[in-house]
Amino acid sequence: MYGLRVEYLQVAANKSLAGAIVPKIVERSYYGKVVIVADHPVSMLSALRKQWLRAERRVWKTRAQTLGAERIRGLSTELAYMQRLRFTAKPPSDFLEADVTIATAEHLLRIAPMCQTMLVACSLSKETLHMITSWMPRSGVVVIYGQK
Repeated sequence: MYGLRVEYLQVAANKSLAGAIVPKIVERSYYGKVVIVADHPVSMLSALRKQWLRAERRVWKTRAQTLGAERIRGLSTELAYMQRLRFTAKPPSDFLEADVTIATAEHLLRIAPMCQTMLVACSLSKETLHMITSWMPRSGVVVIYGQK
């Protein structure tokens, strides 16, 4: 994982894993594709979808309460961007088609993804992590949840 920035984050006791991942997706998706490594991609997708819609509603609510025209314009742009993002739990083929791809480590070992951000939501060995991050650019970010 040479040249990558690695972050270790703990999930708060009162927060779900999907609830902790959504803010990172919002923050990092502007820089490029995001890959989430999970043991059960389909169930992770449904949990993320629920939290994503909750985040969209928060932006809507903030926009409705705002009086400044410039801030409203910024929130409208952010909301439009959030609604355009595409999520998938299908195993990737040659390249990543969606903005956010959720896959197992086994699927990612077959095709090392070219992505800017990788969020690891399951336990992986260092060798596996190194192999699936091998095609990431040097400025990429790897966020590992719940491990040290």
